[in-house]
Formats: sequence, C-alpha cells, structure tokens
Amino acid sequence: MDQLFNLLNLSQETIVFLTAFSVLTFLSGIIVLPWLIWAIPSDYFIDENRHPMQWKFGGKLLRPLVLIIKNLLGFLLVIFGVAMLVLPGQGILTILAGLILMDFPGKFHLLRSIATRKQVLNSLNWIRRKGNRRPFETSESDID
Repeated sequence: MDQLFNLLNLSQETIVFLTAFSVLTFLSGIIVLPWLIWAIPSDYFIDENRHPMQWKFGGKLLRPLVLIIKNLLGFLLVIFGVAMLVLPGQGILTILAGLILMDFPGKFHLLRSIATRKQVLNSLNWIRRKGNRRPFETSESDID
C-alpha cells in the first residue's frame, strides 16, 4: 500500500482528506440537494424575469446575516458540485442548487438557461416527484 501512495505521490493524510471530501459531497448530494429543490416554487422558471421575494424575517441586522450565510452555503454547494463532476454525486444539480442560493447579477437568467435543458429539467422534476412536489413549469420554447 505504501508503494501505491509513493507511486501516486500522495500522503496518507491527502488520501484520507480526499476520501472524507468524497463522502461529504455524496451525502450532501443525497440529503441537502433534494430539500433545496423541493423548496423552490414550481413556477420559479416560468417568467422571463424573476419576481423579488418578500423578506419574511424581521430586523435590519438579521437580513444581512442570513444573506451572508445563504451565499456561503451556496458557494460551498457550487464547490462541492464541481468536485462531484469527478467524485460520486449529482454534480450539475448540486451546482444548480448552489447557484440558486447565491445572489449575483444575472443569476436568474443563468439558472433558467441551465434548468430548462431537457435532461436537467427531467432530473429536477424526478427529484420533485419523489418529494410529492409539483414539477417545474416552463414554456415549451424554453426547453432545449
């Protein structure tokens, strides 16, 4: 086994880290990802422009804290999703969930172009069916 580590030029600590990271990304994909996809309204992608959501939390100090946490979680999901492109897990769907959580200019149009691709939309709606949620609504012209 030591010869294999030497051949790959990887330390045991690196192998343990990569294994733990792979397990973490896999578990986040099967636990967190469905929950996030179920939380999205079924008509989220139907309009050309996103409708602003009403802020449900009170206080002027709480909102920036929630936005920071939401953006950090989204960034982590994007990183995990990129890793899942080569590790076990749903890489593209995890990246999509991370992008949904993050706030940045042009986000809605990027998400809409990704989510309305036929294979991605089918995967998203399969996950929604498993959670007894309505499928995402899209216009026929949106689906690539």
